[in-house]
Amino acid sequence: MEEPNGTTGGPPGIGPASEAAPNLRPVLRAGCAFVLRVIANITKLAGGDLRSGLVFLALWTANMRPIMQSAANDTYGGMDTLPPDEMIRPIAVHALSESLLIPYETTRRHVEKLVAKGLCVRDGRGVRVAVATVAGNPEVAAMIANALPSLLLFLDDLRRSAFDFAPYRQPLPVTAPLPPSGELPPNARALLRVCSDYVARCVDVLGRLYDNDFAAGLVHTAIWMANVDGIRRGPENLTYGALHVLPPDGLRQPISISALAAGLAMPFETARRHVNKLLRARMAVRTGKGLVVPRAVLEQPRVIESARAVHAHSVRLVAELYRAGFDFSGY
Repeated sequence: MEEPNGTTGGPPGIGPASEAAPNLRPVLRAGCAFVLRVIANITKLAGGDLRSGLVFLALWTANMRPIMQSAANDTYGGMDTLPPDEMIRPIAVHALSESLLIPYETTRRHVEKLVAKGLCVRDGRGVRVAVATVAGNPEVAAMIANALPSLLLFLDDLRRSAFDFAPYRQPLPVTAPLPPSGELPPNARALLRVCSDYVARCVDVLGRLYDNDFAAGLVHTAIWMANVDGIRRGPENLTYGALHVLPPDGLRQPISISALAAGLAMPFETARRHVNKLLRARMAVRTGKGLVVPRAVLEQPRVIESARAVHAHSVRLVAELYRAGFDFSGY
């Protein structure tokens, strides 16, 4: 069976057609930029602690996945329609640890920090987001307010990447027209759940690529994304679009550790520690102007495989947004 954007069978974006897609890397860049923005947003909510932010993301996604994967995503899609506690699936700290591929004690410590902030609660079945409390949290409200512009920027990036939106333009019964700029759509929570699930899948890809170190994976991604930011925003985006057609090192823009830390909402010393780890592993190099991930690193088979996976997840995200009621009529 043919899927949107020319893929055949299996998860969207995987297969011979997508392997040869001339815009695979622009779609990948759009997805990675979106993931980095979401992670920075969640890290701010978690008090600037990246790992606490990732634990909160994994916890929230696990709690909400049964809702997201059912008609309840539409029923409880608005900002004023919170799902009842009995619909939220708690997750054990041990299971959360396994899903994040980080030690149990580290996970437990970050869960306790989130409990202390009132972002989650323990019950007899595990840990779950404190929905009613979180809904009234001004920091959460700010995070949600930032989420829609970030999503729209991702879709604009896809449009510049020659992404084929044609299969998604026909409205569904659940489609909600986009509101005026600055306002949240009536199905904002439904869209937010879909986006969070996407980011969680991409973080899992990065963690597995970087020996179960999600933070190192995000830092590495932020470096190479900064290196190609000018290309992503310019006319050469599609020139370097196919999976095995990467920009030469001479076109990559170096980034400083301070700029890297600011972009990730991460303390400078934390960013520096992860950068040094990447330098020792020869996954990045230091130049006179800053940090660069060389083309040779991005051509490694395991990195190529991760690029395929994130591209597939990015294509799948559009389909899931469509099913959740995003209005693609203007795309």
